[in-house]
Amino acid sequence: MSMENKTKHNFLNWALSGIILSLLTLIFFYLNRNSPILKGNITNRIAQLFIVVGVAVDSILDLSVEQNLNGYSRKILIKPVIFFISFSCLFDIGIFLLKIISSLKLLLTLIIFEFLFALFTIRFFHLEKVKFYKYKNFSKIVVFFILATIILLIIFVPSLEGIGLYITICVVGIVFFEILNLLLK
Repeated sequence: MSMENKTKHNFLNWALSGIILSLLTLIFFYLNRNSPILKGNITNRIAQLFIVVGVAVDSILDLSVEQNLNGYSRKILIKPVIFFISFSCLFDIGIFLLKIISSLKLLLTLIIFEFLFALFTIRFFHLEKVKFYKYKNFSKIVVFFILATIILLIIFVPSLEGIGLYITICVVGIVFFEILNLLLK
């Protein structure tokens, strides 16, 4: 198998993984639609699920970089983009068709969150591997920053909750990464 075919095959695997995970998640949501877990603010549950999926994708990418003899390549960033697009598109269409989310406004808010969180995750991974690989505590700094942001937002903007809080954290996180990128050249 040539290198080009191997790369296409690898990207297709990531797309297929996103589709399969999306279908499994939709089946879970459909079978448990009357469960107390899915009652209340469903967008929060979906946002929390998306965060868990994002952390898992980041961990898998870390392993693939460590196992790659050539080290880090920007092509690796295409993998999570393909995964997030295939997962999000099918999942968003599914939750709307299954009437898990009945409002277009909620669906649009969820899509905005998914986009920002995917950007946040991919930017974190890229900066960690390219710019801040020599800073061993970079991941700890990011976790501390996220926790501090949550605490400050809860204190100073207590009305901000749910998916609005998650969107704000993603935006502040992306700005934080860009400031770090400018300061630590």
